[in-house]
Amino acid sequence: MLRTLLSLTLLSCLLHGQAQVIELTFTGQYQGDPVSLDSVFVVNLSQAGDTMLFYPDTVLVLGTTGIAAWDAADRDGFTLGPSHPNPYSDHTNVDLNVYEAGVLRMGVSDALGREVASYQGAVAPGTHRFQLRGGQPGVQVVWVELNGQRRSIRTVVVGEGLAGAVRLEGLGADPLVVATKDSRALFTWMPGDELQMTGYATLPGGQAASGWISEVPTVSTDHVIQLANGLVCADSPSVTDIDGNVYPVVSIGGQCWMAENLRTTRYRDGAEIPNVTDATAWSDLETGAWSNYDNDTVNDALYGKLYNWFAAFDVRICPQGWHVPTDADWQTLELALGMLPAELAATDWRGTTPNVGGQLKSLSLWITPNNGATNSSGFAALPGGNRDNDNGSFNDLPYYGYWWSTTESSTDKAWCRYLQNNKTGIGRFGFDQKLGFCLRCVLD
Repeated sequence: MLRTLLSLTLLSCLLHGQAQVIELTFTGQYQGDPVSLDSVFVVNLSQAGDTMLFYPDTVLVLGTTGIAAWDAADRDGFTLGPSHPNPYSDHTNVDLNVYEAGVLRMGVSDALGREVASYQGAVAPGTHRFQLRGGQPGVQVVWVELNGQRRSIRTVVVGEGLAGAVRLEGLGADPLVVATKDSRALFTWMPGDELQMTGYATLPGGQAASGWISEVPTVSTDHVIQLANGLVCADSPSVTDIDGNVYPVVSIGGQCWMAENLRTTRYRDGAEIPNVTDATAWSDLETGAWSNYDNDTVNDALYGKLYNWFAAFDVRICPQGWHVPTDADWQTLELALGMLPAELAATDWRGTTPNVGGQLKSLSLWITPNNGATNSSGFAALPGGNRDNDNGSFNDLPYYGYWWSTTESSTDKAWCRYLQNNKTGIGRFGFDQKLGFCLRCVLD
């Protein structure tokens, strides 16, 4: 198997007089099936620094050897460095080190192999920098042809895809200096450091998937990264509430969203959120409260809790550094999934044509037909139903899911979002604040 071992700096590590070397290999798995990883993004949580591994070189070697400089024998026509930053949300830069002049042809292909941008021109020896902008969230391939040789790298777009069509442009060149590997800042590691490793893959049909693990490496290990739809939020792949519930986090529209409904019974300062089971008491509330659908804990595990708006509006309900989305936060998400700007402030169903609702809906638990459902965003929306404001009854499971925003639409109403099993759009409406809806949190 073709593998290029990426050697990283190990600081002050000796084991029985011998240098310790740890080899980490990465493969992916999606719903029980093996999947090739396009890339693995490794962050040292204990020290500053990160590095990116690209298919097929998904092997990381932690040892005492730094990345050596290239010598003349390595300089075979040109080298194509990894893009930086990668993953990227707005733009990324690609460095091309040219050793023999020629006519360059360079392009970008999407996950389906379609060419979406190109560049052509004569190049002289030196370091040439190119900038890539735009593109929809997912994996892209940047390829270069020069003097009969072809090389490629993969980039991962995690932003909102609002920059329009993919654009590739040259930023200039330095004909005097050719960058070498030892001129780059090196990722460093030492025993006891914790690494966070995020894997990205392209599923059949071009859909993006990702997953992550973290550990303090002590021995060589073959890691299988469990992949889910959408793109993990690199800044915070998971978040934990005060009750110890752990939620996966996905990146949508440049924001980090919880990928499950909130289940906390306490505000983040430790104060209890009342669990109100009595129907009459629920309908009379004007303070924060929660309940499980049908007051059944089984539904809590499946769908999360139902909260009235007074709980949703309390800034303490999300973990520190997170908040319940505003109406504007929801609009940012919707715009990223293809909703037309003219529809954002409309009420009732919007975003039907670009299948905004289908991109959000989970593939499970919705009653048939679950129209348009792909969960390509990774949001994994579920049909958790609601609790009525008039009589405290429970309704609409498993046909509808409802989620609060903190933005009031009138004196006693607030904007919410809702999805339905047989709809491909997403609804927006001002609902009574005494209703019980689900909650998601967004990173500040």
